Amino acid sequence: MIEFCGKKIIFMLCSDCNIKCEHCYIGYKGNRDPDEILRITKELKKKYDIFFNGTEILLELKYLKCLKEVGQYSIMSNGILLKDEKIRQQLKKYGIKRIGISYHMDMQNKISKINDEYILSLIRTLVNEGFEVKLMTTITNKNYYKILEFCEVARNLKVHTIKFTNFLRSGNAKNMKEDLTLNKDQLNTFFNLLKEARRKYDKKILNIARCGTFGNNIEHKTNFSCPAITNQVTITPDNKVYPCFFLAGVVDPIGELINDKVYLYENYKHNCSECITKNLLANRGE
Repeated sequence: MIEFCGKKIIFMLCSDCNIKCEHCYIGYKGNRDPDEILRITKELKKKYDIFFNGTEILLELKYLKCLKEVGQYSIMSNGILLKDEKIRQQLKKYGIKRIGISYHMDMQNKISKINDEYILSLIRTLVNEGFEVKLMTTITNKNYYKILEFCEVARNLKVHTIKFTNFLRSGNAKNMKEDLTLNKDQLNTFFNLLKEARRKYDKKILNIARCGTFGNNIEHKTNFSCPAITNQVTITPDNKVYPCFFLAGVVDPIGELINDKVYLYENYKHNCSECITKNLLANRGE
């Protein structure tokens, strides 16, 4: 084994969630002990940039100490627990300024257990209380052509960012009866509309982002670069190391966390011009 010499580690803190969404890509199991991961964090932050993610981190508020330890001011949530003002106050106490909220626009009531009305009300509350809101919107073969419409909704809600996430047939999503994956032509249409949207909206008004799992836009020159393995790895609660959080528990691990050190089983090579998740899932027929 060799020690990981990249820059960033993503810790997946938990797999527990207060809802079960059909399209969820999470494939790992387990929850970190808050005190133990805080201890590990204090050691590993000497060498790596650390970011925390999970299913619903707010189910265990002690995790917020870890975020504060590394200066992470953002968190992602499905929004259910954020209706509690006391939890919102806790977020402010620990320096959380930006909240990523899953809002799938016209697909919300089809793939999520949380209805449109609740999410819209929550977003307005968060914006009014001074949080920067980042909308996490899943793109499927049913809504890929509505990018401009979605951006207009985001702008009217006065959110900071909208980030489009590519539908992946992994985790719970493998059990969906209908495959919502984009084909090549639909993917090209998405990229063209994304480019048009970015021309239309100044970043100061609306930041329009997209997930790396869409891969590289082969029709237009971009700055796309996949950091997996070379500069970034993901660690699950069982201390297994994966190339990307989208692959955590989905493919075989590539290393382990042992005695507060991150090891890879071998010197893996990865073409950073391609999305490792997209390629691996395609090879598995997912």
